[in-house]
Parts: sequence; C-alpha cells; structure tokens
Amino acid sequence: MWPQVPRAEDDDIDSAAASAAGRAVTSADADAAVARARKARADALYKSGLAANSEGDFRAARDLFDRSHALSPHWSTVLSTANMRVKLGEVGIAVELYEAVVSAYARAQSGAQSCAQSGAQSGAQPALARAATKCNGRPKGAAAVGAAAVGGA
Repeated sequence: MWPQVPRAEDDDIDSAAASAAGRAVTSADADAAVARARKARADALYKSGLAANSEGDFRAARDLFDRSHALSPHWSTVLSTANMRVKLGEVGIAVELYEAVVSAYARAQSGAQSCAQSGAQSGAQPALARAATKCNGRPKGAAAVGAAAVGGA
C-alpha cells in the first residue's frame, strides 16, 4: 500500500551513518548512530514536505512525506501523505491510509488498556488518553478521520 520513493541522497544517509557506526564502540552504538541519521534526514524531508504543501505543491509534498516515512516511519507522515493524496484527487488511496492509522490507533489503545487492566505500567497510556480526549465528540470511522484531516498536513 505504501509507495516507495527511493532517492540516492536518502541512501547516502545509511552510508554516512554506517561510517559513523564503524567508529562506534558497540553494535548498539552503531545501531543508534544509524537510527539518529535516518531520523534526522526523515525530519528534514518532513519539514520540506510541509513547506511544499504551504506553497501548494501537493505532489512534491506527497513525495517528500513518502521519503520521510521510508526512512523513519511515523503516523504523522502517513496522515500528511493521505492529506496530500486527497488534495491530488487520490481519495481511494487516502482512505486506505486513514483507515490504517485508525486501525493502528485502535490496536494500540486496546493493548494499552489490556496492559493497564493487568496492573502493568504503560508509557503509551498517557499519550492514548490525550489522543482520545482530542478526538471526543468526533464521529468514528475512516471517513470522519479523512474529513477532519483534509484541512492540513
């Protein structure tokens, strides 16, 4: 479902990170260096996508959000890509992306509730509570999520 938009400069991130990782003391340090480099590049691509959206270049924004997600998956890139797809008239794909986010949220909420009911501490619980508070009063379902999200990236 998620389109791949490979770019040579994105691959260079892995090369640079691997070089830094070669200087790392442990494999955990190396993994952390690679993850930091990928996250930094993904963040830069995401910010560029926001700028492209602000300028009305929805196709470029979509591609930048896709590239950001490929480097460092995050729900915000999925929503932003879905928003751009709506703006580009690719509503069917956008609905699938919105549904994927809603489904993932429901699974995370269910897991957090199970964890809380068993007496365990959950770092996800406060975030889920904040998200649920923000969503109170909104109709449920992918169509409602899509309608609420179309207004911006």
